[in-house]
Amino acid sequence: MPVAHVHKVGHPGSFIARNPVGLSVVVSDSPPQSHLDRPSEKKMLLLTRVVSLSALCAVSLGCPTIVSRSQWGAWSPKSRASLKTPVPYVIIHHTAGNRCTSLLSCTEQVKGIQNYHVNKRGWSDIGYNFLIGEDGRVYEGRGWSTVGAHAKNWNSKSLGLSFLGTFTNGVPSTAALNAARSLIRCAVSRGFLSPTYTLKGHRNVSPTSCPGNALYGVISRFLIGEDGRVYEGRGWSTVGAHASGWNSVSLGFSFLGTFSSRTPNAAALNAAQDLIQCAVNRGSLSSSYTLKGHRNVNSTKCPGNALYNVITQWPRFQA
Repeated sequence: MPVAHVHKVGHPGSFIARNPVGLSVVVSDSPPQSHLDRPSEKKMLLLTRVVSLSALCAVSLGCPTIVSRSQWGAWSPKSRASLKTPVPYVIIHHTAGNRCTSLLSCTEQVKGIQNYHVNKRGWSDIGYNFLIGEDGRVYEGRGWSTVGAHAKNWNSKSLGLSFLGTFTNGVPSTAALNAARSLIRCAVSRGFLSPTYTLKGHRNVSPTSCPGNALYGVISRFLIGEDGRVYEGRGWSTVGAHASGWNSVSLGFSFLGTFSSRTPNAAALNAAQDLIQCAVNRGSLSSSYTLKGHRNVNSTKCPGNALYNVITQWPRFQA
């Protein structure tokens, strides 16, 4: 029987459908059965959560606080090339340095990165278009209209957003993730990013471990916000990294927030159910799918007791 899973987590951008791959949805707690020899019968939709991303739903629809180049004391660029906008891609990075949690410490980090990019790498300016601090602020790099130097062969068609810190084992703060989501929405609303943009991690376009495994895991699923929107991670046709042993036979859906003691709001729950039906209608999910919670297939408390109790009442759930 096909399967679907449910998680909780966070990530930006309005949902964009990709090519159908004939998946199934299952929400249950039993592992894949060996007698299910047809891949289409083993597909599942996994609803999971990452507890550390507990407040990702509290993002305004406007632009985040952006600390301008003059405010953080940037040097003038040695040269610049105009970026043709709207661009079709957003590429997520981490700086692989220290985290920062205040205006002062983040400003110091950004200045250090500009110094390294200019004086050590010989670039004309800091490489990223924007940098995102754990303080919830966005720091202007090359900005909206200048070609960056963050991903070879992709700079002229993307915005490079880099989280300040190393996110191999831990995820960015809620404030930072909220700021990133808000920045992407801001880019779309201001016409710098295509409404049909695609989100990628640096490792998806270059041979690198960037943006770190933990952060990459955040941006790699379908994510559901309490604004009623679905944010595309790896989408319909790419194997996810959301449930060990089940990634190749499932779709992973994650609610943005922590739902141990409270349930997602009606907008988020409706969006999740609509997404499942959309997956079936477009041929990306078998009509005989099974729905499972993350805890049903891996040793975890995810997707939180309150959310788990909700999905046990949904159609095609199997425990």
